[in-house]
Amino acid sequence: MKGLRGPAAERGAEVRSFTVDGGGWRWRVEWRKVQIGAWNDMDGVAIVADIGPWDDWVGLKGHPADPDPVEALVWALDTLTPWLEDESNAARIVAR
Repeated sequence: MKGLRGPAAERGAEVRSFTVDGGGWRWRVEWRKVQIGAWNDMDGVAIVADIGPWDDWVGLKGHPADPDPVEALVWALDTLTPWLEDESNAARIVAR
């Protein structure tokens, strides 16, 4: 988890879990009241965020091919930053 905590903290995110094992890696962070998760397994990388209208996890598309855990985190936060800058999206997250 140490390799992910520094980059997460620099961006204001808190690492909830980070695991690396024979199946790949996976992490979960909280950032600006949004839960974000990512994993890498034999099917590739998936990055999701809890930003749906009814506490639904939404898959984020367009991430770099085969990112490492830190690259996935940075990409997710960079992708969600403009989304949260929309006042209606930010208000929805705060209301939850």
